[in-house]
Amino acid sequence: MCGIIGYLGNQDTKNILLNGLKKLEYRGYDSIGIATITASQELSITKTSGKFPTLKKAIVDHPTNNLYGIGHTRWATHGKPSKTNSHPHSDCTQKIAVVHNGIIENYQELREKLTISGHNIVSETDSECIPHIIEDYIAKGHSISQATQLTASRLEGSNAVVVSHITEDPVKLIAFKSGNAGGVVIGYSKNATFVASDITPLIEHTSQFTYLNSGEIAYISENNVEFKSLKTSDVLQKEKVILQVNNKSTQKGTYKHYMLKEIHEQPQSIVNTMKDRLFTAPAKIDLSDCNLDISRLKNIERIILIGMGSSLHAAMVGKIWIEQFTGIPVDIDNASEFRYRNPVINENTLVISVCQSGETADTLGAMEIAKAKKAYQITLTNYLETQSTRLANSYIHLRTGTEIGVASTKTFLSSMAALFILGLFLGNERKTIPNINLNQTILSLNQIPEKLNQLLSQESLYTPLAKTLSKYRNFLILGRGLNYPIGMEGALKLKELSYIHAEGYPAGELKHGPISLIDQNIPIIAIAPQDSLYPKMMTTISEIAARNGNIIVLTTEGNTEIKNFAEHIIYLPEIDELLSPFLTAVPLQLLSYYVGISKGYNVDQPRHLAKSVTVE
Repeated sequence: MCGIIGYLGNQDTKNILLNGLKKLEYRGYDSIGIATITASQELSITKTSGKFPTLKKAIVDHPTNNLYGIGHTRWATHGKPSKTNSHPHSDCTQKIAVVHNGIIENYQELREKLTISGHNIVSETDSECIPHIIEDYIAKGHSISQATQLTASRLEGSNAVVVSHITEDPVKLIAFKSGNAGGVVIGYSKNATFVASDITPLIEHTSQFTYLNSGEIAYISENNVEFKSLKTSDVLQKEKVILQVNNKSTQKGTYKHYMLKEIHEQPQSIVNTMKDRLFTAPAKIDLSDCNLDISRLKNIERIILIGMGSSLHAAMVGKIWIEQFTGIPVDIDNASEFRYRNPVINENTLVISVCQSGETADTLGAMEIAKAKKAYQITLTNYLETQSTRLANSYIHLRTGTEIGVASTKTFLSSMAALFILGLFLGNERKTIPNINLNQTILSLNQIPEKLNQLLSQESLYTPLAKTLSKYRNFLILGRGLNYPIGMEGALKLKELSYIHAEGYPAGELKHGPISLIDQNIPIIAIAPQDSLYPKMMTTISEIAARNGNIIVLTTEGNTEIKNFAEHIIYLPEIDELLSPFLTAVPLQLLSYYVGISKGYNVDQPRHLAKSVTVE
């Protein structure tokens, strides 16, 4: 969600902040702004509702002789998107600037006390309380460092905050994190220090980072960063992490949109997820890079998969694979529901969280519940050194590279690949894989990138189909078995990118209500590869056709029977039945992308959406 950038160095602060904010657009936002401290010790704030171009127009009069500063992209929680509600926020003295990611749960109480004591609170946000509380502590004789730490102790909830202040104190920027707030990362380069909500805006400047954990604060001066505990004020020794990230992954290249680029990167993403983990002749699954406790995993009696959005849909597919490979009962749970129940789990339960960002607030909350109940945890994530990797006992790195498009594509497929590999590994270790030639299964999985490239080579077919389908307002997407969750994922993509109402259903559910919706005004996409469930899908397709339904079918190449029933057919390369979700997902991604394009929408930044949902 909200994006944060801070800079202290000898380059043009304003341009550094603007460039950083541009790189943070992918997180989703509705307003934007920067605050800098000039050489003449003046605080200058420029902010606006709307997107980056609006700020670029407004920034013309912003001073250029800046020493340090902070920037922010806001995703509205408290208060509608407006210039007043956008960040950075300041205090009554106009000496303090603050950017904030999170929710201050006791902000009403804090706001009332500040108003009574004479502070002029001008916005509707919870964030504006922070600079005013700091102002109070400074008025009582505390340094900026002390005032910020005291302020942090009064904020309830999950919060990531960066503070800038006009001061003679060597500490120029202060960052702290509490609860399950979004990430806070410090970056180091020659003669400069950065702070941001993730590494995306920093990778062009440095490969050296330090991550703040919950309950930590960083004091940033020109030649030093000091870390302390928020609770005890003890000095913390934190190591720098070296991350070599390909800066090209944050560039669109020749593609019109990041999302299309990332759809085309999926064959390589699958290769990256499998690399050095799968071997044939003889068959071997090597997850030594994941630090798994094999002895404990052999005693697991129950598995729970948790996630949100696309990650939840990947988990739903993974459930079927893992049950089949291990013989262990597997449950699926929405993380936002799991965390507010009293789930029945113990030390013999394995909780697998799918959390590609490593920051999703609800998934982190669910992981904390699992940790308190002593469950063994494995998290699947695309980013190392994030909070999910610190909460879990073990992690599987997806290795997909940076994903900029808000709608998940390559991380979705890589999450499925990681779950398939994990299921094979667990089954092989427990010697429970039934009736499967492990060597042949790995060989089939290795064919997925080539099959995906075949699908992507037919991309031009989707433009005319999408133009035809873009006039409709409702869709049903039907699947069975492994492809029921793919139907849900396809429906989610249509909603995200084209703002069309779509629902994914198990095909067997059609007769239990949705069949009453069938007419020519609601396209029905049927996912029907020629697998063991194909005869069942054909029964459903026949029932729709008998009622003059508008049918689009995804099926295997060479299927001639389906021409008698479908308005449109999308053919898929033949693949092992277990692996069909990797192929059926991609046409739904492309279709959703092109429907969104035909309607003139920004598919990289759909309205109201954020890449990482770091608040509830």
